[in-house]
Amino acid sequence: MVPRGRDIGHFKIGEKKTKTILKDLEKKKFTGYLRVTRRTEDGKLEDGYILFREGEIVLSYLEEVGSRVFEEKDAMERMLSDKGDGIITISEYSDMEVEIAMESLPKLLEETKSKIGQRTESE
Repeated sequence: MVPRGRDIGHFKIGEKKTKTILKDLEKKKFTGYLRVTRRTEDGKLEDGYILFREGEIVLSYLEEVGSRVFEEKDAMERMLSDKGDGIITISEYSDMEVEIAMESLPKLLEETKSKIGQRTESE
């Protein structure tokens, strides 16, 4: 299970550029995650995470719910596009929580891909 963390900020998509938020978190040596949940212009639901440890991005993925998973560069591009209607959530982690998340997320990604029948390698 992935820790929830402590919510420290919420923004509507378009209220503040996701790229600006990302740069601020890197500068502040943030540990936790930025979550982007949105409905795309073509009606698909997307849920993505960017995991930080001391300001460094250590993992990013985005699920087009029930359809496919995007990882790393592809996930980042989709989350930074600021298109669609949704919310950005920023949640802070303790050192222990980030370790648990780094252990749990790769397993969760593989389970999600398996459920939706997607190949396990990055596309």
